[in-house]
Parts: sequence; structure tokens; C-alpha cells
Amino acid sequence: MEEQKMEEQKMEDQKDLLKEYKLRIRKLERENRRLETEGEILKSLNEQVSRTQQFFHKENQRQICYNNQLLKTSPYILVMVNEKLETVMASDVFFQITEVSRDAVKEGMKLSEAFSGFLNEDELQSFLERCEKVLDSQGTDSYLLTTGVDDKERFYQVDICYYLAQNEDAKGLSIIFSDMTEIMEAKEKAENADKAKSNFLANMSHEIRTPMNAISGMAEFILRDSADEEARKNAAMIKSATKSLIAIINDILDFSKIESGKMEIINETYSLSSLVNDVATMIRIRLEDKKVSLKTDVDPELPDKLYGDEGRIKQILINLLNNAVKFTNQGEITFTMGFSKMSEDRIRLLISVADTGIGIKEEELGRIFDSFTQADTKRNRSIEGTGLGLAISRKLVSMMGGELRVSSEYGKGSVFSFDIVNEVKDWRPIGNLSESMKNARLDAYETMFYAPKAKILVVDDNKLNLKVAQGILKPYGIIPDCVESGAEALIAAQKCEYDLIFMDHMMPVMDGVETMQKLRKMEGGADMRIVALTANALSGVEAQYTEAGFDGFLAKPIEPKEMEAMLHKMLPEEYIQKAEADAENNPGDTPGDDQEIIEFIPEDDSDILEFPLEEDVGIKESSVNEDVILDRLGSTGLNVAAGLKYAMNQKAFFLEMVQDYVTEWNNKKKELDSSFAAEDWQTYKIVIHAMKSTSKMIGADGLSNGARELEIAAIDGNISYIAENHRQYMISCEKMVRELEGKLKDQM
Repeated sequence: MEEQKMEEQKMEDQKDLLKEYKLRIRKLERENRRLETEGEILKSLNEQVSRTQQFFHKENQRQICYNNQLLKTSPYILVMVNEKLETVMASDVFFQITEVSRDAVKEGMKLSEAFSGFLNEDELQSFLERCEKVLDSQGTDSYLLTTGVDDKERFYQVDICYYLAQNEDAKGLSIIFSDMTEIMEAKEKAENADKAKSNFLANMSHEIRTPMNAISGMAEFILRDSADEEARKNAAMIKSATKSLIAIINDILDFSKIESGKMEIINETYSLSSLVNDVATMIRIRLEDKKVSLKTDVDPELPDKLYGDEGRIKQILINLLNNAVKFTNQGEITFTMGFSKMSEDRIRLLISVADTGIGIKEEELGRIFDSFTQADTKRNRSIEGTGLGLAISRKLVSMMGGELRVSSEYGKGSVFSFDIVNEVKDWRPIGNLSESMKNARLDAYETMFYAPKAKILVVDDNKLNLKVAQGILKPYGIIPDCVESGAEALIAAQKCEYDLIFMDHMMPVMDGVETMQKLRKMEGGADMRIVALTANALSGVEAQYTEAGFDGFLAKPIEPKEMEAMLHKMLPEEYIQKAEADAENNPGDTPGDDQEIIEFIPEDDSDILEFPLEEDVGIKESSVNEDVILDRLGSTGLNVAAGLKYAMNQKAFFLEMVQDYVTEWNNKKKELDSSFAAEDWQTYKIVIHAMKSTSKMIGADGLSNGARELEIAAIDGNISYIAENHRQYMISCEKMVRELEGKLKDQM
């Protein structure tokens, strides 16, 4: 029984064991199937990896081919360096222009060694410093390099750029040298060609203008002297034609200056009321034969004393107003001027010129500012002009930081507007300018006080300047001592205790600043009242003279009002005697501080003969002989009205000034020619500076402007400009002086 149980138990155990084996077998079968599946996956992955490796290998070979081809065919000098500034690769051009081997570049040579044979020491040092800065800042740099390769000057655009790989295991600089030599040479040729064209236009304009002025003058003589009505009629036609030609020539000359880059904006202190008076007077004269009125709308709160380029602003306004006159046959032209305050010393002038003329078609608006272009040529065929006026005006406005705009309705009129920024020298407003223009007169300047006890010394190396100072001081009962050098001033100051010394700045040997400093060191010198005289009335100059030790500053040519204000400020109060008591002995109204005296300075020679001389505006107590002489002087191109202003509107004194100018010319001519020949530019600067102020004093505006340009060139060291323009300036001076001399002799 027990044996049977044991047998049964044994069989049960075997069955359990069999079941266990079967379970293991099934597990092994599942594992085997899993392994087979994974094996297939691994096989597939292996095949994919193999294909990927093959792809990357091919792509790597392709990129290597591309890089090699790029380095081989690139026209640029391309060099890549690592963060240690060691070479990584370079283009073939680099190896062609240097003696560096390809193996040396691959091994990694210092950048300083790689370029040592290509750049000189200074160029290389600057280049390496730039590379270091780019590496530190991880940025870029670009500059133009001029160097010599094979003894030939070459220009390269150098671009330095930082690079960094995504995994940051590679970083450094990529450097490209682009050869710009041909481009620079082409640019230079184009600039030379443009310069030659501009010089040709300028020279031809000057050459043609001279006989045109002569023709205009001769026509004026016929109009004045001839009794033959037919001859007078023909002369009037000649004069009108020459005026048109001169206007065209002036436009071409200005345009050529702008194109050649010689047109400059020269800022100086000016009177806004005087500018508006001048422009309005000129335009009203040109409207006399038309049924068109000129209306001025000027903000009475505008400050009168501004700092800007008065001449160019006036030129822009005259161009715009002349344009309105040409295209307006009836109705009105409105000149508007306002402002907006920008800061305590700056304003934005807001200017517009509106007309009721023929207007401009919408499709023409885009090209009216183009050079040598006139809109609607079929309709405007009879209207003369070069088509340069608006182009010149737009460029001048742009040079002053503004923009010239236009709006128009065809058949109804046009509006031109612009705004420019000027500095404010004095916030006193101009007031009701329309009324002051109606009441303004060109009477002899009447002083507000006398100071006969005042002892004044005037120091100036120019005799004409001394005479002008004497003439301006004479109405105050002052007879000044006058000396022509700093050394003479020191001697005079030792002999006399002066109440006031007027000191010219630009003098040879010892200039005004040095003389003032020596005077200060004398006994009592610290208390001397010394006022600087100079033609350099630029911004900040007054402060510079004050810092140097002067007590005041007067710009030449001396304005009578400015002189009166300076005398009143500097002289002791007990010396001032009021002039009201003598008013009955001085016929005419005494001008107040708010009354403006018209200063009419024409823009070009063609306008000079249109300005009415004294007999037309009611100047009293002048002999007929003086008026005739002034009339004849005006025919030479002299701005008589402007010159009279500096002579206190005393005709006899003005004629003395002109005579002295003529007499002094030979000395100035010798000094200018000798300093020019000796290349003594310091002396040349002093003499041409004197010519600038004395020419302006007598109304020789063209000679004054020419001297100003030569003086600026001397200051800037622009010797080439002086060399190109000195001879022509001397010829112009000689011509003017001889004409003035002839007119003065005719009446003696």
C-alpha cells in the first residue's frame, strides 16, 4: 500500500517536473522569438547606420570639394583663424600674393606671420589690433585699407567677422580682403571728369559774365545820356537781354559749385528784418509791370538777430519768389515767415511762398526740382530760365538741414515751403515789419548822443578802416587817435590815458591779441577798455575774445548802431551828452531803436542797376555832383546803397572811402602777389582778410565774397584753391579799381 502511494507520488512529481520543463521551453521559445526580432531590428539599424555613414562620407567629400573650389576660385583674400589667431585655411589668392605655403596655413601659423609680407609694420599692427577687438567683442569690423603691393598702391575693403560653431568646439575669425583698386580708380576718374566739367562751367561763366556786365553798363549809359528815343528803346532791350543772360550764368555757376562740392554754407550773425526788406524790395521792383501784388506775412515775434547763412537764405527766397513772379500774371504772391522755438538759442524758421499763378500738373510735380527742367514746356515756352533755380534752392535747403516742398493745383497756383534751423543771437522781436518797411528811409544816420571829451585810440593796419572809424566817430564829436600797428599802439598808450581802445585782430608782426596782452601788462593796463575789431563775426567768436581778455567785440564792417551801443556801454557816463537838445538843428526824424534802415544788397550784378539811388528815396542836402558820381559808381557794379550805410549815409564821406580804396589797391596788390609768390600764407591770410572787410565797406560785394573764400582756404590750408583762384581774383580787383578810378576822375 505504501509502495503504491510512493509510486503515485513519484508520478505526480514527474508530472510537475514535466510541466515546469514545458513552461521553461515556452519561455525559451518566447525569448528566442524576441531575440530573433531584436536581431532583425539590429540588423536593420546596422544597415541604416551604414547607409548614414556612407551619406555623411559622401556629403563630407562634397563639402570638402565645395570648400576647395570656393577657396580656389574666390577673387578675395580669405583667411580663417581660430581663437588663438592661428590660421585654419586660406583662399588661393592669399597664396598667390604671399610667400606662405599651404602646409604652413594648415598647421596653423600666427596671423601676424601670415600677413607680415603683405602689410607694412604700421598697417599690420592696426590690422591685428582690430582682429583682437573683434575676437573680444565677438562682433564684426570693416574698414578701407590702402597698401602697396608690387610697388603699386592698392585699396582693400577689409571685413573681419567672428564665428562660433554650434557645439562651441570651433571659434575664431573669418577675414576677407576685397580688392577695391579698380573701383577707387574708376571713382577718381569720374570725380576728375566731374571736376573738369564743373571747372569748365565755372570758368566759362566767369568769362562770359565779364563782357555781359560791360554790355549792361554801356546800355545803362545810353539810357541815361542819349536823347534818341529809338536808341534808348534798343538799349533797354539790350539791358533786359543781358540781365537774363547774367541770371542764367549765375545759375550755372552756382550749380557747378554745388556739383563740384565747392558750395559752402557760411554762417554769420545777420538781421532778419534787413533780409526780408532786401528781398521784398527787389521783388516789388520786378512786379512793377505786372498786375500782381506782393503780400508779406511775417510773424512779429520772430527774433531779429539770427545766426545762419544770410546770403544763401536770401538766394533761396529770391529764387522762389522770382519763380512765382515768372508764372503769375495776375493776383498775388504771398511770402510767409513764421517760427517754432526749439531751445533757448535755436529756432526753426518756417517759410513759404504762395502764388495765384498757372500752377503745376500733378504728373509734373515729381520732376520740377530736376536740373535744367521746366514744367509744362509747351505752355511756358515764352518764359526764360535755365530750370536750375529750383534745383539749386532745393540743394541749398538740404545743405542747411531742411527740405524744400511743393504743393500745387493746376490753373490755380502753387505753394513752395521749407524750414531750416538758425541760432538766435538776440530774442528781441522784429515787430510789425510791414509798417517799418513802409516808414523806413535811407536818411543820414543821426546819433543819439555826443561824447567830445572821450579819448579813443583806433588800431588797424588798414588805412581805409581807420578812415571809416574816424568817420563813424565824427558825429559823436570824437576825434580819435589812429595808429597802424601794435607797436605804435603801445607807444600811444604810454603817452595818453585812453578811455577806449578799438583793436584790430588780424595785423602783421604783432596781432591784436598780442598787443592787447602787452597793454594789459602796462601800468594801469588792467583797467583799460579794449574792444576787438574783426571781420570774423562767427558763432562763439565774441566769447573767445572775451576769454582772451577783451572787454567787447565789434564786427567789421562796423554798423553805426553797433558802434553807438558800444560807445554808450564803454564810455564813462559823465562823457555822454544827450542829442535831443540839438534835434531842431538836425532836420528829419531821429530814428528810434525800433526803426530799421534798409540795407539792400543785390544777389547778383544784374540787380544793381535796378536799385533806386538817393535822389529817388529823398536824401536831402546832397549836391547834384555827388549824386552823379554815385550814379556812375553804381554802373560799375558797386553796391552803393550798402556802402553808404557803412559811411553813416554821408555821401561825401563814402566817396572818400572809395577814393582811399582805389589809392590803397596798389599796396594791397603788391602784398598779395608777393605773399602768394613766396607761399607766405600767414601774410596772405592777413592781407586777404583786410580786402574782405574794406571791399564790403564800399559795397564791392563780389570782391568781398571772393576774398572771404580765399581767406577760408588760407585758414584751412587749401592751397590748391588759392592757386586756382588767386589770379582771377586779382584780375577782378584790378578791373573794379580801374573802373572806379575812371568814374571818380570823370567828375573831378
